[in-house]
Amino acid sequence: MCLEDSTVRDVSNNVKKILAIDNCQKASPATDGSDLFDQFYKPTNEVLGEGGFGFVAKVISSATGKSRAVKVIYVGSKSKGKVDLQLVADAQREVEIMRKVGSHKNVVELQRSFFDNSLLIYTVVMEKCEGNMLEALDQIAQISNRKFVLLVREMLLGTAHVHKCGVVHRDLKPENFLLGGQDGCTAKLCDFGLAALKPKGRLLRGRYGTLPYMSHRSVLEEWPSRCFWQPWPWPDTISGVSWCNSLRTHLRQGALRGSGF
Repeated sequence: MCLEDSTVRDVSNNVKKILAIDNCQKASPATDGSDLFDQFYKPTNEVLGEGGFGFVAKVISSATGKSRAVKVIYVGSKSKGKVDLQLVADAQREVEIMRKVGSHKNVVELQRSFFDNSLLIYTVVMEKCEGNMLEALDQIAQISNRKFVLLVREMLLGTAHVHKCGVVHRDLKPENFLLGGQDGCTAKLCDFGLAALKPKGRLLRGRYGTLPYMSHRSVLEEWPSRCFWQPWPWPDTISGVSWCNSLRTHLRQGALRGSGF
């Protein structure tokens, strides 16, 4: 996905001005944010996705030349020129949770985080993947049953690691599993915007997630989130990936030709 040239220039200029917060330490106000960013990353014109939070763009690591994904989160109103402290707290919580989860081959890894009080944006730099699982499966050849089982195993391993770290993701779905790694085919859990740490001495409560992947009890707030397991999304998540794979096979074989699809 690419934006118009004027928008791209604005994105690049904004990203270059970000003040770094590395290892949860705010950069000195006297430090030039542009110089700090240029030490680490070079912006590109490629936008990977957009949402209510802001957008995700591609950057290049100056040290390694590798591509990274940068999630830019809007944390205030430009028209009012005022920071929304709750949005900042939410962004900081997401970064803290990713730091706690740490490095795992089946979880998207955090690289650095950035904040700019004047531009009202909070930026999270992560490893770049090839796209979410459903999108990626639509672009590649039919996978074997063995590879499908391996993908499901990797999805479960990533989720198990997150739970082991005391984190509840609260938004498990096919779109939140990306394909990355050296082979570009390793399943990785991403998007910790709704995630929460397991509170001590009690269970998490509240209505969180994406409706088609939530249990009816969660929707009615009758079922607290348990850190050690989130069973309900898995049948729908796995069947969603399987359905996409099977449908593409039938389309290639001409089974649905002339059927109105």
